Amino acid sequence: MVFFGDAIKNKTIIAIARRLSTIKNAGKIIVAEDGRVMEKGQLTDVLE
Repeated sequence: MVFFGDAIKNKTIIAIARRLSTIKNAGKIIVAEDGRVMEKGQLTDVLE
C-alpha cells in the first residue's frame, strides 16, 4: 500500500484483494470465506 504514502499511517484500512502483491506489506491480513473468518495474521501466517 505504498501508493497511499503518509495518508494511511496510524489508520485502519480495509482492502479487498485478489493478488498477494496488493497486501504483502499489510500489518494484519484476515481471510474470509462465506462470511466467516478462516485465518488471520501476517502474510506468512495465512500462507501456511
